[in-house]
Parts: sequence; C-alpha cells; structure tokens
Amino acid sequence: MRAIAKGAAAVLAAAVIWAGTTAVGRAGIFIGWGAYDRQLAPGATTFRDGQPFSHWYNYDAGPSFYLGMDYNHFAYMDYLDRLDRAQKFGYRIPDPPAFLVQPGCRPCGR
Repeated sequence: MRAIAKGAAAVLAAAVIWAGTTAVGRAGIFIGWGAYDRQLAPGATTFRDGQPFSHWYNYDAGPSFYLGMDYNHFAYMDYLDRLDRAQKFGYRIPDPPAFLVQPGCRPCGR
C-alpha cells in the first residue's frame, strides 16, 4: 500500500508541475527556415506574406488559350519534352506523335 501511495503522490506532483509550467510556457520558435525573423516579430504573420502557391515556386501555367497554336503544336512540344527527359534520365524513347509519322501505305507520305 505504501508503494501505491508513493506512486500516486509522484504522479500528482508531476501533474501539478506540468500544469504550472504550461500556464507560463510559450511556444518555442523554429529557426530552420528563411523567415524566422518574421516569426520573432510581434503580432500575427502570414506564411510567405500570403503569396499563392504559384508565386512561391515561380510556377506560371500561362494563358489557357494561345492564338495561332493548334493541337499539333502542343503535341509536338509534349513529345520533345518527353524525348528530352528520356534521353536525360535513360527512359525508353517515346513514340513520335501520329502527325509526324508518315503513313506506310502511300508513296512519299502524301
């Protein structure tokens, strides 16, 4: 019985100490990123000054409609990108788009 009372007293003392320190303690700072000086400033701060995702990583999708460009142009650009990546990283060389392959049944591809 004596061991149980000592254990309970130790748990109670730990709970009182923990409750007392959490009332006075504050959240610590994390100094591992570029904006730690903003974190130390008083008041509320917004992450990356409220910039959207596209501005963080310099990503721009561009306009959704390009004048003077058709599907074949985009398909060819996609093929060149996949070909470049295949050569750079050792992937299988992709098949060219259908409009670049000449038909086998017609002479001269006409």
